[in-house]
This record gives sequence, C-alpha cells and structure tokens, in this order.
Amino acid sequence: MIGENIRIARLAHGLSLQELSERLSESGFPTTKATLSNYETDKYTPGEETLKAIARQLFTPTEFFRRDSIVKANICFFSEPNIPARKRQYMDAYISTEIERSMYWESLLGMSVKWKAEEPKLYSTDDNEGIEALAKEFREEYGAGKGPIASVCNLLENRGWHLFALPNYSEVTTNYSGYDRTNGIPFILYRTFGHQDEMRMALLQSVGISLVRGRNQKETDSLAAHFARAVLLPQDQCRYLFGQKRTKIARSELATCKRLFGLGKGPIMRRMLELGIIEEPLYNEFNNYVFEHFDSTRANGILDESSFYEVPTTWEMHAVRAEAEGLTKGTSMKQYFG
Repeated sequence: MIGENIRIARLAHGLSLQELSERLSESGFPTTKATLSNYETDKYTPGEETLKAIARQLFTPTEFFRRDSIVKANICFFSEPNIPARKRQYMDAYISTEIERSMYWESLLGMSVKWKAEEPKLYSTDDNEGIEALAKEFREEYGAGKGPIASVCNLLENRGWHLFALPNYSEVTTNYSGYDRTNGIPFILYRTFGHQDEMRMALLQSVGISLVRGRNQKETDSLAAHFARAVLLPQDQCRYLFGQKRTKIARSELATCKRLFGLGKGPIMRRMLELGIIEEPLYNEFNNYVFEHFDSTRANGILDESSFYEVPTTWEMHAVRAEAEGLTKGTSMKQYFG
C-alpha cells in the first residue's frame, strides 16, 4: 500500500526514481534508486524519518502514503496528447491523484454528479446549423440561460467536470480533456496562464472535443472552436448586438461585446463571419489590423478588459465546507493534500 502510493505521488510530480533519489540524497537522506524501487514494490518499508523525507520532496503529507483508497484511474483522453510515453505516465498519475482528492471531499459531503461518456458525433466543417444546434442544446442542458455565462469554470464544475491545472513539468501548451473510465469522471487539464477570455474559450473548446469529430484533428479542433464561440455568444444575442448584416465594425462595439460575454475580439469577429453578419474581406481586414497593431497590453496577463473571474473553486470549497461541518474526523485539508 505505502509503496504504490509513493510511486503514484512520485509520478504525479513528474520525477523518475533517479531524480527522487538525487533529491533525497541532496537533502541529507542518501537513498539509492534501487532502494526507492524496493520501497515502491513493497519489498521494504521505509522508516518514519525516511517516509517524512520522501513526503517533503513530493510536497505530500505522510498520511497520503498510508491511505488504502488511492484511485486507480483508467484515463481516456478525447484527443490523445502528443507527448512521450514517460510524460503520459506522469500525467496519468497526476490526474489520478487529483481525482482522488476531489472524490474524497465529495464523498464526505455526499455529493456526486452523474456524467456519461457519449460517442462524439461526426460533423462537417460547413455544418453551421448542426454546431449551432449543439451549442444551444448544451446551454439548455447546463442551465446557462440565454445571456452571458458568468463563469465557465462554475458552469462545468456544477455539471460534474473536474478542472485540473496542468503541472509545470508537463511542458504542454494546450488544454486536454478526457474522463476516467473507472469512476466516470470527466476532466479538463487547463493552462494556468493567459487571459480570461482565452481560458473561457479553451475550456469550452475542450468540452467540444468530447462532443464533435471531424475527418481529422484539424477539422475537429475547428468544429470544437465553433462550438465554444456559439456557447459563449449565442446566435440570437450576436444578431441583437450587431444586426443582420454589417460592412464595418467599430472597436468600441467589440470591446463592449467582449466585456458582456467574455469572448475575445478575434473570436467575436469570427462569430459574425460564421453567422453571415460580416463577409470575408472585413474579417481579413480586422486580422490584418490586429497583426499590424498588436496591443502590447495583452501581454500583461489575466487583467484585461473582461470582468470575469475564471478559477476552478469546487474542490477547495468542498474541502473547507467538510472541515467546517466536522466531517473530516481530524484530517484537515493540509494534512491530506499538503
């Protein structure tokens, strides 16, 4: 039990046996790679001080290693990450520990959301009506109403999606989504940098990947992006703001729409193009303008002119509530997860 949990924690932190061995030795606990391997296969049990040293290097409380319910997840990605096998192994372990963390607090509170994986439907890239209908259906199913979505994170988490920040060692620059076949839990690994509007778009595009398929990955990504735009800025709302046909668009209009719906100016223009509100020349003119007059303030990070707050909060809120209600039986959030 202890050995397997040490292995999962090591992999979740993106460390090889050799790397962990070196870190332990540098911290004053000389440990060979072979010794660590024996610990992980339960041939030997580490002493208390050694266990504490391993816990410090893995930023994990020792109580984690003694748990007998660490999730053995069976991870399935909707779109396979293009990463080396070792990095994939690390990522699977990371997702398993994150799912374990979420399930622990949810079980204490008696909370669960049913979610069932469905086979993505095949669409063609010119099937605008099909994607628009799918986005409308999604909004209705998720209770998003007809107006702006205040928080995409909250919307998804309330419907059972688990949102995990990509670990730094992953070196992955795009979101990935999938689900755990064992526990039926959908997840999104999301980037922790960028802008609010970019994060909202990327999260919904990750959901779109689970619903739509094109003939190849490029088409699938394009369809998922269309789905995300349609969810964030519904067709009726877009036409209400911009009308049926336009030959010019003011920057102030784009800024207002961005503040209202939390969607970037580029995607808003793309949205009008796919709805036939503007024609290709105007869209290209906008892109050329952006290329020639790149606004350096976009490099300032998450503080932009949108007023949305996109940060996953569910598991932290569950943990604090469970402690406040006395359900943790002496095991605090810090003790369990560090």
